[in-house]
Amino acid sequence: MNTRKISINILCFVFILIPFFVFSENSSGGLVDPLDDMTVQQFVSKMLGYIIKIGGVLATLAIVYVGFLFASAGGDTGKIKTAKSVLINTLLGLAVLLGAEILGATITSTINSIK
Repeated sequence: MNTRKISINILCFVFILIPFFVFSENSSGGLVDPLDDMTVQQFVSKMLGYIIKIGGVLATLAIVYVGFLFASAGGDTGKIKTAKSVLINTLLGLAVLLGAEILGATITSTINSIK
């Protein structure tokens, strides 16, 4: 039963992603390049920007959740320990996210200086 649920989830995931990988047809009947003549560097930079924006929103929501955990702990040391753990993991994730942005900017500037 568990493998059936996993198979259904994978199938749904694949069918949701298929339209993103299909080229669309323009009015003249030809295929349209989905990258719009972007270089790989521009594409990776744009995707990294989207990932950082989504990660920033998720980190904000996680910090709000941590605040809720601290407020609802009521002095229980186990709940406070859990809230601290979630806060540390959230801040580490945010640091990794910002590190990826810095690394991407460094790589981009290095590639541009080589050209």
